[in-house]
Amino acid sequence: MKRSVLRESKRALAANANFIRRELARIDISGIWPPIPTPFKHYGRGYTDAGVDYDSLEQNLQKWKTKGFKGITVQGSNGSYPYLSPSERIELVEKLNDMLAEISNDQDKKMLLMAGAGAESTAETMKITEAMCLADSDVLLVVTPSFYKNAMKPSVLVKHFRTIADFSDKPIIIYNVPANTGLDMPAEAIADLADHPNICGVKDS
Repeated sequence: MKRSVLRESKRALAANANFIRRELARIDISGIWPPIPTPFKHYGRGYTDAGVDYDSLEQNLQKWKTKGFKGITVQGSNGSYPYLSPSERIELVEKLNDMLAEISNDQDKKMLLMAGAGAESTAETMKITEAMCLADSDVLLVVTPSFYKNAMKPSVLVKHFRTIADFSDKPIIIYNVPANTGLDMPAEAIADLADHPNICGVKDS
């Protein structure tokens, strides 16, 4: 029984590794991927808890599609992702993908989509990662967990990112943004992660 389970586990891991290699071969992250802002509906004195302004977002996309961008980055720091609920984050990516498909034509290649999928815990990051993969993101941007920054030793960060990279169906990019998180990803941790087949880069802001 144990041998059977072990064989099945090995088959699953091999299949996932093959899938990851195909995804990495498909995704070319060269080129410009601007981190786009998330427009919000305003009311009263300018509070932004009235939801995402999708009309303004579509107008922005119409302008950006003429600039020759390879893709766009959504829910980075410019995207105000800490102010979005998990369901809003997923809905935003789903609607963005629909908009990108609508504004593309035979002459214009559809811009690719890099979606922020980070959270404070590994478990929550896995949930968001799965949802962003299902929402057809092309690449995932995973920020460093930082609330308990004193506990974020290199070995802890390596374990976190390896777990996410093993789990994700899409390539991931490590997001290091010490100005916002107060945590600077150690060089030794990045070097340790460089050989992972599903980690395709680092966004160092």
